[in-house]
Formats: sequence, structure tokens, C-alpha cells
Amino acid sequence: MSGPDAGAAPPAGPRRVLLLADAYWNPHGGTEGQIRALVANLPPGWEARLWVTHHSPWLEEHPFPCRNRSLRLGSLSRPWTWLRVRRLAAEVRRGGFHLVQTFMGDSSVVGPVLGRLAGVPVLVSRRDLGFWHTPAVVAALRRTGRLAAGYVANAEAVRTHVVETEHAPAHDVAVVHNGHDPAAFDGARVPGLRASLGVPPDATVLVLLANLKPLKRQRDLVEAAGRLLARHPRLHVLLLGGGPDDEVRAACARAGMEGRVTVHHAQGGAIDLLREAAVGVLCSETEGLSNAILEYMACGLPVVATAVGGTPDLVVPEETGLLYAPGDVPALAAALDRLLGDDALRARLGAGGRRRFEDRFGLRRMVAETVAVWDRVLAGRPVGAGPGATAADAAPRGALVATLESDVERVAALAPAWRALLRPGQVFLTPEWVLTWWRWAADGAAPLAAVVRDAAGALVGLLPMARRGRALALVGADDGGDHLDVVAAAGVEDAVADACLDALLAPAAPRWRTLRLRHLAQDGALRRAVRRRRFALPYREGHATVCPFVRVEGSFDAYLARFRAKQRGNLRRQVRAWRDDPTVRRRVVTAPDEAAAAVDAVLDLHGRRFDARGRRSAFSGARVRAFHRALAPAMAAAGMLSVVLLEQAGRPVAAQYGFVHAGTRYHFQGGFDPAVASRSPGTSLTTWILEEDVFGAGLAEYDLLDGDEAYKETFATGSRRLFDLVVHRPSVPGRASALALGAGALLRDRLR
Repeated sequence: MSGPDAGAAPPAGPRRVLLLADAYWNPHGGTEGQIRALVANLPPGWEARLWVTHHSPWLEEHPFPCRNRSLRLGSLSRPWTWLRVRRLAAEVRRGGFHLVQTFMGDSSVVGPVLGRLAGVPVLVSRRDLGFWHTPAVVAALRRTGRLAAGYVANAEAVRTHVVETEHAPAHDVAVVHNGHDPAAFDGARVPGLRASLGVPPDATVLVLLANLKPLKRQRDLVEAAGRLLARHPRLHVLLLGGGPDDEVRAACARAGMEGRVTVHHAQGGAIDLLREAAVGVLCSETEGLSNAILEYMACGLPVVATAVGGTPDLVVPEETGLLYAPGDVPALAAALDRLLGDDALRARLGAGGRRRFEDRFGLRRMVAETVAVWDRVLAGRPVGAGPGATAADAAPRGALVATLESDVERVAALAPAWRALLRPGQVFLTPEWVLTWWRWAADGAAPLAAVVRDAAGALVGLLPMARRGRALALVGADDGGDHLDVVAAAGVEDAVADACLDALLAPAAPRWRTLRLRHLAQDGALRRAVRRRRFALPYREGHATVCPFVRVEGSFDAYLARFRAKQRGNLRRQVRAWRDDPTVRRRVVTAPDEAAAAVDAVLDLHGRRFDARGRRSAFSGARVRAFHRALAPAMAAAGMLSVVLLEQAGRPVAAQYGFVHAGTRYHFQGGFDPAVASRSPGTSLTTWILEEDVFGAGLAEYDLLDGDEAYKETFATGSRRLFDLVVHRPSVPGRASALALGAGALLRDRLR
């Protein structure tokens, strides 16, 4: 192992990347092998260093393609470990590193903090589905992940896991599949290898490459092989991997496979051993992107594997192998029986796997895609591929110009062009919502909008805000606005968000200390922009709430089929009781001249429920009522209002106040008379609206908006997260406020 490499002058030419991993046990592990291959094949212009947080004897005893260092950090729960991290950050700065990429668990917690202290962007690698994550680990990864420039996942399933579990924006997660050199898998079988393993020369070998852990379920393969002995008497199972084999021995005894199973640690690599097999098997309960399957495919083996994690990225049924559900031993046995009885099928699937490996999982492709991600980070563009990256490329920073406007009427004059920019999900960014809020609900806050135009002067984006003293906030976030973001033309969302931040940070901008961004859309451009500029903008982010929704797929009857029979029957019976009552009328209000009175009815019913409980409704008060009495006619005039009233003997007893925009109905507020609570008026009305006004009207979605109330969870088929960010101006007071806020949050976490 070479000595420390920090302290040298910054490199004059190559860009230097620091790879940070927990340990490096040997080059045959999945992550370790990918790190070694990446370092050994970097293109000109890049230079790598490897630091490992824990003692790694292999690095001390063997050569490695780049300089490396064992930090021996110790436990992350010890305060002095973090003091050491602070000192290491100074070494990162002196070492001239341009970028840090982390691998494995502890490094993914340490790395973002190290990068923030050093002023260097950090990429976090995710290579599995977090089966080892405890709630405390997830909390730590979420907290430190906010400091990272982005994530690199090795499979689509891993990317989804990072977005859903760690609350990462989808555009901040790139997918780079593992890669291997195809030439390394070419070659002839090694004479005498079977004999050295104790495998009969005429055996039909099933191989499973994985360490012996319960979640790898080697026992399933042993049991399946035992079921096939009568039809395939020469079967032999070769288990390649280290670990305790007590479970395997017990499975052999149960399945009658004694003497037919060989366990070999394969510490020198498995390629020669794989050439002895007829089929490659993986029985795991969870996987990221399996290097074992990649090696099977590279060796031309047909694959039988569980359909978990990133495995479907690799195995195409009937083209490269067969998939089955984890733990389904009969299905595994059936798949193996089919392959073992059909030489032509095995040959076809094996050849298909080799072709797919060469096309999609080669080493050059992995290195090129990794370097492309690095380039995007250093250029300040979104890490992930897709619309975000395209937007940044199509409209580089500086191509758009944002100006700040405080005159409501001048902003109102932009309404036609503004409406044309709106996307699905942005009902609370419409001119109707924003202008009405400024005029009726601002309560002393001054209007402010960042107006973004292209070089030809055309409107391409807008961010409506309100200013109160030294604080800025998004319009209407405290009055029910959800899914907030910038309004932007398709393809330039990220450039618009950057232009808005540029305008707010310009010397001529109104002086502000904090920018409150409440209920931001998870994958919104504004959230991405703040996170990309984390080294300039001190901020704190928190998961605010969820918005449950119903996605329309098929008929209403098909939707109801997801409920239990008793629950489904109750819903139908409740609605039928209201429909069949001759004193009840269902009335839908969409006209401007009826809108204010209809909203009054909703707010009265909503308040009556709270009065009955001795509580105060958030929708009470003159300001809120005045806002909605003005908003409802404006939304009605634009064709976006829908208030549904249940009237009994001419008197409203239940109501729902909603909007319809871009194929989605939004459930904004509801209420009912407590006197009819025994008839489930709220549940009945929601069911009725779903049947007639959502499914029956051909809409795409019913958004129940902010809240995790039980009735929303009952109806929802999915949910979206909303996030709150508090951004501080990059100044001494702003950074002090951010530090105080972070310290307070940490103290609250400790007290819990």
C-alpha cells in the first residue's frame, strides 16, 4: 500500500477523483471488482485515488491500479471519528480533488459530510436494495444524502429504492450498470478441475455463485435438485462462496443430496469454475445488480434466477434465462427440469445471455457512463439522464434571463402565456390561484415573481412568491397549495429554476435572509436547483407530507375489486342509500355565479364538524373565506372548479370542493353535517365522485392532496411526497441561521 497522497499540489492537468469505500477485501467481490476495473480503465484526463475507511489487509499485500490509503476511521458513533473527518477534509482540499464518489455503507454516510467540509461535490453509489438498512441507518443516509450532488445506482430497481426510501429526487439518480471485460471470460476448460473439486467427470453441474447467507437461499437449489434426481440422476450442485455451510448440509440431508453438493470458496475467481456448469442459478431474496448473473451470461450459461431487484435488468425470460418468485422451490425445479431436458434451449439462452452481456454490460460502457456522470456533476447539470439533463443541455445557464417583478397587474398581463407553460399537477401554480392569493390572501405580504424569458423575449418560466420582511415564500403554500415548483416550458425546467435563483441572488434583488419553499414537488426543478447549488446555498430539507392519489386504470368496478368483499359491499350500499333517498339531490357546481355560495356551503359544513369536536378549523376566519369566495369564481371561469353538494330536503349535508386541471381532479376540502354522520356521508360522497366524476368523466387521476388521513389511504392507489426546504442567503447571517436550524433539528432528533 502506498502512503498518503494528500498534501500534494493540485494537479495541473488531469481531474482527480477520490473513491471512498468501507474496505477492500479482495478484487473478486462485486463492488471491489467494479472499483478496480474502473480505476484501471479510466480515460486520459482522469486520475483516481482510493481511500478505505477500515483496515484492508489485501491492499497492503497486493498491487492496485492507483494509489490508495487505509484511513482506519473507527465507529461512526464516536465523536472523535467525526473530528478525524474534519481533518481529512483539509487533506481533500490540499490534494486537489475535484470529485468524491462513495461506495458501501459507512462511506455513504461519511462521504457527503467530507465533501461538504472540503467544498467538493460527492456522488453516492447505491448497489443493493438496502436489505441491511435499519431505521437509524436510513435516517442517517437521508440526512447526509442531502449534502450529496447525486447518486449512482447500478440498476433501475436500486434507483427506485433510493428515490422512495432515501427521498432522493429522481433526476439526481443516475443508473450505471456494472461492467466486465468480455475477453476475460473467453477460454477453454481447465483439465482436471472437476477432479480437484470432487465433482464427477460426467456430472451435470448446477452452479450458484454467492456467499453462504440465508438471504441467498442456497438451500432452495439443493432442495430443487433433490426433486429432480429421478429424472436427472447425474445432477451435481456447485456452490461457490464463503460462509458457514450448516444450512446447506441440513438441506442436503433433507433432499437426499449428500455427496452431490460441493461448496468451494473460489477465492481466486470463479470464471474457470463456471465453465464446468450447465446452468447458472441465483435464488436470492434481494439483489442489486448481480455480478454473479453477469458472469453466468459472460460464460454463456443459461440463467435461472429470482425476479428480484435488478435481476430483471439482466435476465430476459425466454431470451437469456428464466425467472421465478423467491422461495418457490417447485417453480425453480420446473425451470431447471425444462432446461436440463432441452439441450437446444440451454444453448439458445446461453448464447442470448452472452450477446446481451456484450451489448449492455461491457467494461468500456460502464467506464464511459461513469465518466459521463462525473462530467455532468462538474458542469453543474443534473446527475440522472432524462428530461432534467436534457433541459440543462438544451438551455445552458445564461441562455435565459430572469427579472423580478412586484407589480401584480404586470404579472397578470402574462396570464395567457403563463397558462401555456403549465404542466399536469400544477393547478396551484395557475394564474387563477396565484393572482387571487396575491389580491385576497397575502395579508400584508408583498408580491414578488421571478419572470424568465429567452433571448427572443418570450416567456419561458415564472416563480410566484411573497415577501414579508427578510423572508420569501412560495405563494399559497400555507393555504393548501401542493406540488409547488417553477412554472416552465417543457425541456428548460432546470434552466428556468437556475435563472430564478440567479435573480434572487443578484445584488439588485430585494434583501432577504430566508426562502421558505413549502410543499415542493419531489422531482421538481426548483428542488433540484437548490440541491445542485448546495455549496453556495445553505439550506435544510425535510420530508413534509404525502399526497395520496387514485390512478385511473380500467373501469370503476375493476378499481373497487381491490377492496375486500365486505368493504366493497359497504361502499356500494352507502352510496345506494343516498341515491335512493327521494329527499336527496346530488348537485355539481361549476358556474361562476354559483361558485361563491357553493364554497360557503363547504366551509360551513367543514367548520361544523370541527365545532362538534370542540376544535378550530384551519379553514375558518375571514381571510380564508374571502380568498376562496374570490378564488372559486375565478377557477369556475377557467373551467377548473367542481363543487359537489349532497342536499337533503334542499339543505347541504355533505360537500366536496375540488378542482379539475390537465386530466386530474383535486380534492381540496370537504365537510359534512355531524347530524348525518351515521350514514358515512364523506366516504359515500368520495365513492360517488370517483364513480361519476373521475372514472365516469374519463379523467386520469384523482389527487387527494396533502394529508395521511385514514380515508385517503383507504381510497388511494399510490402517493407522492412533498418536501419543505428552508434556504438561507449565502451570507454570514444566513449561514448562522442555517447552522442554528440544523443544530436545533439534531437536538430534537436526540431528544426523541
